[in-house]
Amino acid sequence: MRTVAVPKEMGERGKGDDELQKLIDKNQEIFQNTLGKYKFKQIDLELKEDFKPIFLKPRKVPFALKEKIEKELNLLEQGVISKVSNNECGTPLVPVLKPDGSVRLCGERPDGLSRLPLKVTEEEISSEFDYVNFVEDKIPLNWSKIKQETRKDSELFVIYKYIQYGWPKNVNTKFKPFSVRKSELSIEGGVIMWGYRAVIPKKFRTFLLKELHYTHLGMSKMKTLARNYFWWPGLDVDIEKLVKGCDPCMSVRAEPEKAELILWENASRHRKTGKRM
Repeated sequence: MRTVAVPKEMGERGKGDDELQKLIDKNQEIFQNTLGKYKFKQIDLELKEDFKPIFLKPRKVPFALKEKIEKELNLLEQGVISKVSNNECGTPLVPVLKPDGSVRLCGERPDGLSRLPLKVTEEEISSEFDYVNFVEDKIPLNWSKIKQETRKDSELFVIYKYIQYGWPKNVNTKFKPFSVRKSELSIEGGVIMWGYRAVIPKKFRTFLLKELHYTHLGMSKMKTLARNYFWWPGLDVDIEKLVKGCDPCMSVRAEPEKAELILWENASRHRKTGKRM
């Protein structure tokens, strides 16, 4: 028989304890510390003749969750899932943190509007999804320099350690822009990544903004371009300040048409007496 801890409030009342234990005793099979499995009739799925396989590339996962994900995968391989070397269909695993700190693995379900069938070779399937070359080709910075300055940046150095070894329960408020994204942060090639965007150290931020602003793209286009490849806290605000401080940009910015001044008509009657004027 399995016993469970009952909240203090319930223990004090004296009710609930017995009812809860009776429920657990009655459904011992459900409350066992083992992996539940479907034990009924085998289910066969019939595919349409014009079925087109969809294979979605894997997502990057936060370094701090890798050990938990491996543990959960090992558990699922005990009769629930099995490894294959190749397959026509595939969907990324999405790790979801539970309240107790463990991980639930969910499959990302593709939909017809946002996903299209992809022809994928075996080499693409077996290779790890890599964003380093993608980002490095698009920004005028060497990856090794970003890596080097990440270690020197006092703020990013702390975030780097959090991603590697796990986030504390209480995080300094200055790290809030990172903590709210902690499940999406990872480390690749020694550089912190938010999804597919490189997190840029403070030393290079002004340089990148000037490079973006070189052709005076304008505020909206600069934000769109920046969001495709890199990020840091307050990036949008920094872009706005730069553009607003640029005289050429301000001189050609789109402004609403000036409204034509219209004079009020003279009153025909006095407001108080009602007499004609």
